[in-house]
Amino acid sequence: MKEAKVKKLSPIKWVAGFLVFIAVMVGSIWLGSSLAGHRQGGAAPVASAPESGIAFWFFGAALIVLAAIVYAVVLVTDCFTFDFQRPFFKNFGVKLWTANLIMMLLLAGGIALIAAPAVARMLSGFLPQTVLFPISFFGPFIAAQFLLIWFTIWAPLEIQVIRRRLKAMGLSDQQLAGGMYVGISDPGKTSLRKFGLIEEDLGMLWLAPDQLVYYGDASSFSATRQELIQIERKADAGNTSAYFGAVHVIAHFQHADGTRRRIRFHTEGNWTMTAKARSLNRLAERIEAWRLSEQWSSRTVEK
Repeated sequence: MKEAKVKKLSPIKWVAGFLVFIAVMVGSIWLGSSLAGHRQGGAAPVASAPESGIAFWFFGAALIVLAAIVYAVVLVTDCFTFDFQRPFFKNFGVKLWTANLIMMLLLAGGIALIAAPAVARMLSGFLPQTVLFPISFFGPFIAAQFLLIWFTIWAPLEIQVIRRRLKAMGLSDQQLAGGMYVGISDPGKTSLRKFGLIEEDLGMLWLAPDQLVYYGDASSFSATRQELIQIERKADAGNTSAYFGAVHVIAHFQHADGTRRRIRFHTEGNWTMTAKARSLNRLAERIEAWRLSEQWSSRTVEK
């Protein structure tokens, strides 16, 4: 098998995706402002930059504290998942998307309120009063959105739910210690139409002496070296991590009965998008080394 060629996101797709994200964000801000003005029977009033930032700092800090409480509740409840004896992933993506939206709004709003007075003072000599405060607020708000997209706050939750589901399925701590936290998806389905998570299942991957083994929430499979016929590296334009350099691992299998399948792997538990990109590179290297090695030092997974 030839070495997999890394197909990163093309510059055109990167720019197009970035512009779509900006358009959605600006459109949401415009829609919110328009609705606020409509409710008041006219154009929305334009706030002026405050003389003192104390009130803004107070409300900004309150939003951040509220975000911390929401975050703690989501972690403690496994994103409101209470039964790991049965598959949980079907509704997990929607719940996590909702929790993430709330967290993004609270954190970005809190950061923007705290930063707005300082930004307004810096720009007061350059901008008219009618646009000074909107720009002073929405500038930090958009910057915070980008920061929160890059920083994956749900990394510990990903690990947590995978461990609890697999332990409920009967796997031991010793078995879990030898695996890699991954998600899987079908590369034949476009991710742009998916709502919530790109992954279609969450679980763990082991590289045993004679088999590649995956156990997940709702599916499992194994393959020998001979059945792994190709490793493809291709960025997924519908996945946010691709815009930070992530190139996913797509494994091509041909089983003994002649059936073929492709599986796209996602690494889980990474705190940043750039860390996810590096972990995908390591995953590809480990799978390729396993395929080429006659003896692998990983523990055999038994269930």
